Amino acid sequence: MKFLQLTQYEIAYLLAHTLWNVQDIPGLSSDAIRLADDLSQQIANDVHEYYTYGMRLPNYVNRLIKMTKLIDASKEIAKDIQEISVMSKIFDIFHIESSGCL
Repeated sequence: MKFLQLTQYEIAYLLAHTLWNVQDIPGLSSDAIRLADDLSQQIANDVHEYYTYGMRLPNYVNRLIKMTKLIDASKEIAKDIQEISVMSKIFDIFHIESSGCL
């Protein structure tokens, strides 16, 4: 993440994008999904305006792709930690301290 030198706005975008991405959550009502989709669209519009007008960066796609890869990598790490935690509980092998890992 250091190589991207993310701004506070970009970090807020990543967090908001992660928060309102509900495609992997089963059992949500159609209203909740619609709300999440609307908010995701607003977030996308806001980040477009930020890059286009705030940073005067008309070609920001490569940067956005790298940021999206950060989200994907963090999901994989969280999934791995969860799987290891479940296995350690099943086999009573060890205790995982996950605070501060991510």
